[in-house]
Amino acid sequence: MIRGGRRVAVAGVATAAMALALAACTGAPAGAPSPGSTPEQGPVSSGGDARPIVPLTDPAVLEYCPAVGAGPLDGPVDGVEAVYICAADPILQTGGGAERPRETVDHVVDPAELLEVYGTMDAEPTSGACTLELPDPLILWLDLGEEIVPVRAPHDACAKPTEAAQAAYENAERERVLETTPEPSTAPDPGSDD
Repeated sequence: MIRGGRRVAVAGVATAAMALALAACTGAPAGAPSPGSTPEQGPVSSGGDARPIVPLTDPAVLEYCPAVGAGPLDGPVDGVEAVYICAADPILQTGGGAERPRETVDHVVDPAELLEVYGTMDAEPTSGACTLELPDPLILWLDLGEEIVPVRAPHDACAKPTEAAQAAYENAERERVLETTPEPSTAPDPGSDD
């Protein structure tokens, strides 16, 4: 009996073999567009591992902002249908409860300037000294209709968001789409007799 995971793996290998065979017939390398086709037009992230400092965990928030690594914006933004900024802010519960994040999703009203700034290249890394702080990577989630692509802010010479990116991110007009409220702690107050 073949289990579901093996069936998917076998189907993936068969699909890859078929793609290689077709590429050999057309003379095009695997992964290249076939003759007569048009390449995809849309923003490209070269991938990366930038993630929010406080992880997003709420399933409703993850629908807008999937938990995948973000890289730099490397392509055109014509296909962007919407831009979202998501965040998780720790909130200390009263009554001795633990910190739990409040998660938010904001829609960027007019993302043109923000996307223009994010489309700039990273600065060349410095050989000099940099501070050891770990700044927020200022991730944007670009909704392309069929998929959502996360992109991080362009880096300065110390691999931190540029001042222009920080200003554009902070000044972007936003509309709140979703806000999760942490459930109150059910732990008894340490000072109570319960």
